[in-house]
Amino acid sequence: YTKQEIELFRNVNATRYFLTLEEHKNLSHALSVSQIYYNDPNWLYDWPQRVEKVTGKDIKRVAKKYLKDFRAGVVFSKKDFRRSWLNPIIPKS
Repeated sequence: YTKQEIELFRNVNATRYFLTLEEHKNLSHALSVSQIYYNDPNWLYDWPQRVEKVTGKDIKRVAKKYLKDFRAGVVFSKKDFRRSWLNPIIPKS
């Protein structure tokens, strides 16, 4: 990932993160989760600073560790699907 892509993710994610906490029920849930799992309600507020430290190398390291045999599916209507899209995936016989 480029620095610009990571920065965009940080900004969008932090904005979403705090917007979800605007309702009292969401804030109380997040604080209780912080207390239960991290034994620190301030973990919730420190999260954006931890995200700031994430680098492209960190993302690659975690992806290599956890995204083994990862598969994703995309649904297209039959008329829009092109068999050629599978060429890089399915080996030629």
